[in-house]
Amino acid sequence: MGGKLPDTLAMKRGRILEDQVRKTVNIKIGKKINKCGLIVSKMHPMIAGSPDGICEDSIIEIKCPTSAKTLKKYVCDGKLTQKFYVQVQLQMYLTGLKKGYYCVADSDYSENKM
Repeated sequence: MGGKLPDTLAMKRGRILEDQVRKTVNIKIGKKINKCGLIVSKMHPMIAGSPDGICEDSIIEIKCPTSAKTLKKYVCDGKLTQKFYVQVQLQMYLTGLKKGYYCVADSDYSENKM
C-alpha cells in the first residue's frame, strides 16, 4: 500500500499540456484559475481529490487523451462518462463549490491549441 502507480501515456501527456489547457480555459471563462493540490474531506478523511484547477466558484478538471479513439473514455455522446462525472462531483463536494468545468483537450491540442 502507498506505492506510486506508473504513469499512463495520457497522464504523461496531461502533465505536459495541463498548464497550456488551463491558460486556454482561463481565457475562455474569464476567471483566474489557480493550481490545486490534494483536498481531503474534513468529515471523511479517507475521501480526497485533486482538481486540476480551482477558481472563485468552480473546480477545473482537465483530461488530455492521446488519440481521438481514447476520447470516448472521457466523453461519450457529448456527456461525461460515469467515472469522470463522479470525479467532478466529488471534487465539487470536497471544495464546497457548485460548478465544475470538465475540459478535454483534443488529441491534436499540442498542434492547434484549441
